[in-house]
Amino acid sequence: DLGTVVCLQMRPEAACAAVRLAEAWPLLTVVIDHLGAVDPRRSIGAAPGEAILGLARRQNVWIKCSGLFHTSRAGFPYRDMQPWVRDVVAAFGAGFTWGAALYRW
Repeated sequence: DLGTVVCLQMRPEAACAAVRLAEAWPLLTVVIDHLGAVDPRRSIGAAPGEAILGLARRQNVWIKCSGLFHTSRAGFPYRDMQPWVRDVVAAFGAGFTWGAALYRW
């Protein structure tokens, strides 16, 4: 009711807990920070990455494509993260504005 936004700093292994949070509080906007800290050395189809992409099915979950320098092993321009960013944009969409995040239910 308050329009609260929760930003989670998490690893892909916590995606199930994020789903439970989003389901328990459907009016809560949940934002996953830094692409869910995916490891670019794992294949995109690996279970942790799939769990992150699965969060896109929840209408109240968003993800930020930020902090690539935290997880990239390649350095700027973070080419090893580009497949993850493409998959996240495909799953979550690219039409994001901060104001829309607050009212996406």
